[in-house]
Amino acid sequence: MKDRSYIIWAMLLLCPLCVRAQSAFQPYNTQGDNLIHVATADFDAVGAKDYVVAMTVEGKVIAFERPSMIADPNADNRLWEYQTPCSFNTMIDAGE
Repeated sequence: MKDRSYIIWAMLLLCPLCVRAQSAFQPYNTQGDNLIHVATADFDAVGAKDYVVAMTVEGKVIAFERPSMIADPNADNRLWEYQTPCSFNTMIDAGE
């Protein structure tokens, strides 16, 4: 019985840390596209890779707005989208 109370107290003390860690997650609306390659990129040359670039299983390359610019996660927050002629051997390289 004593061991259970220690576990409950530990969970109660760690619970706020879990909630705080989850608040950093930024959902992206992919409009039904399934992503396979995801990378970050520095499009505005400020030194921070704060844009998300992804490739879909259909071969589309999609760039999303940076998280600070997304007001509504349910909206389509794409900067641009490019449909490659063929998705065979296409990889995303976002640079250094």
